[in-house]
Amino acid sequence: MNLKASGMEKYEQITSWRKLINEKLQESRTIEYAIETNAKQVKETTTAIENVRKAQEIVQSIAQNIQQKIHNKIASIVTHCLKVVFPEPYTFVIHFEQKRGKTEARLSFERNGKEVDPLSSSGGAPVEVASLALRLSCIMLSHPPLRRVVLLDEPFRFLDDNALINVRELLKELSIRFGFQFIMVTHIDELKVGRIFSL
Repeated sequence: MNLKASGMEKYEQITSWRKLINEKLQESRTIEYAIETNAKQVKETTTAIENVRKAQEIVQSIAQNIQQKIHNKIASIVTHCLKVVFPEPYTFVIHFEQKRGKTEARLSFERNGKEVDPLSSSGGAPVEVASLALRLSCIMLSHPPLRRVVLLDEPFRFLDDNALINVRELLKELSIRFGFQFIMVTHIDELKVGRIFSL
């Protein structure tokens, strides 16, 4: 009787262990499957991140290329206008800077390779000329193209007489070279050019 009970206890114990082993094997298979699935997801995510990084590099490269082309076009027009008007010409520069995840443009004037403040050095005259040149640049770069008609109300108040004569020549040149039509309200005789209407 004891032998039977002892054999039965061993059988139950073995059965219990077998059941426990099977449970642990099943848990192990579940964990292995989860590890394989996670490893696959990590690999896919890593590939996706790498693809996004490469795409971002491409977009940044294209953006820098476009920024450079825009800079060259705008800066050349503004610098040309400044050179026509002022005996000691300024160079107009656009600095593209990354701030808060966005590209911002900082406009500056340079003379002899050094950045200068045109307000303090020339009382705002270069800013007036650059402002006009920037407006013209925007019109020229717009898509679809805009009519090249520019309205000016009492412009160039800060310019001296010599610069005003240069501005008159600049307006003539811009009209001929780029097809701009300027409609100007002014009391400055030096700026009167083309058809003049008096009230």
